[in-house]
Amino acid sequence: MQVELFERHEEDTPVLSISKITRLVRKSLEKNFSQVWVRGEISNLLAHSSGHRYFLLKDSSAQLKAVFFQRDA
Repeated sequence: MQVELFERHEEDTPVLSISKITRLVRKSLEKNFSQVWVRGEISNLLAHSSGHRYFLLKDSSAQLKAVFFQRDA
Protein backbone atom coordinates (compact mmCIF):
# COMPACT_ATOMS: atom_id res chain seq x y z
CA MET A 1 0.00 0.00 0.00
CA GLN A 2 1.39 3.38 -0.98
CA VAL A 3 0.01 6.63 0.42
CA GLU A 4 0.65 9.96 -1.23
CA LEU A 5 2.15 12.55 1.11
CA PHE A 6 -0.70 15.06 0.82
CA GLU A 7 -3.53 12.62 0.20
CA ARG A 8 -6.64 13.31 2.26
CA HIS A 9 -7.21 10.72 4.96
CA GLU A 10 -10.40 8.73 5.27
CA GLU A 11 -12.83 10.32 7.71
CA ASP A 12 -12.99 7.16 9.84
CA THR A 13 -9.19 6.95 10.11
CA PRO A 14 -7.97 8.49 13.37
CA VAL A 15 -5.48 11.34 13.16
CA LEU A 16 -3.22 11.36 16.21
CA SER A 17 -0.90 14.05 17.48
CA ILE A 18 2.76 13.19 17.99
CA SER A 19 2.22 13.41 21.77
CA LYS A 20 -0.73 11.03 21.61
CA ILE A 21 0.96 8.38 19.47
CA THR A 22 4.15 8.41 21.56
CA ARG A 23 2.08 8.12 24.74
CA LEU A 24 0.20 5.12 23.29
CA VAL A 25 3.41 3.45 22.14
CA ARG A 26 5.04 4.01 25.54
CA LYS A 27 2.04 2.55 27.41
CA SER A 28 2.02 -0.47 25.11
CA LEU A 29 5.75 -1.09 25.55
CA GLU A 30 5.57 -0.69 29.34
CA LYS A 31 2.58 -3.05 29.56
CA ASN A 32 3.89 -5.75 27.25
CA PHE A 33 7.63 -5.53 27.87
CA SER A 34 8.02 -4.50 31.51
CA GLN A 35 10.38 -7.41 32.23
CA VAL A 36 12.49 -8.27 29.21
CA TRP A 37 16.14 -8.93 28.45
CA VAL A 38 17.61 -8.08 25.07
CA ARG A 39 20.60 -9.82 23.47
CA GLY A 40 22.62 -8.23 20.71
CA GLU A 41 25.96 -6.92 19.56
CA ILE A 42 27.02 -3.48 20.81
CA SER A 43 27.96 -1.15 17.97
CA ASN A 44 28.71 2.57 17.48
CA LEU A 45 29.54 3.15 21.15
CA LEU A 46 29.82 6.85 22.04
CA ALA A 47 31.08 7.84 25.50
CA HIS A 48 29.67 11.31 26.18
CA SER A 49 31.34 13.78 28.56
CA SER A 50 28.22 13.57 30.76
CA GLY A 51 29.11 9.96 31.53
CA HIS A 52 26.27 8.53 29.45
CA ARG A 53 27.00 5.86 26.83
CA TYR A 54 25.09 5.89 23.55
CA PHE A 55 25.18 2.81 21.33
CA LEU A 56 23.32 0.46 19.02
CA LEU A 57 22.25 -3.04 19.99
CA LYS A 58 21.98 -5.08 16.83
CA ASP A 59 21.63 -8.52 15.37
CA SER A 60 21.75 -9.72 11.79
CA SER A 61 18.47 -8.09 10.76
CA ALA A 62 17.60 -5.23 13.15
CA GLN A 63 19.01 -2.63 15.51
CA LEU A 64 17.88 -0.62 18.54
CA LYS A 65 19.28 2.71 19.69
CA ALA A 66 20.23 2.48 23.37
CA VAL A 67 21.52 4.65 26.22
CA PHE A 68 23.33 3.60 29.38
CA PHE A 69 22.91 6.48 31.82
CA GLN A 70 25.81 7.48 34.08
CA ARG A 71 23.64 7.16 37.20
CA ASP A 72 23.14 3.44 36.42
CA ALA A 73 26.88 2.69 36.19
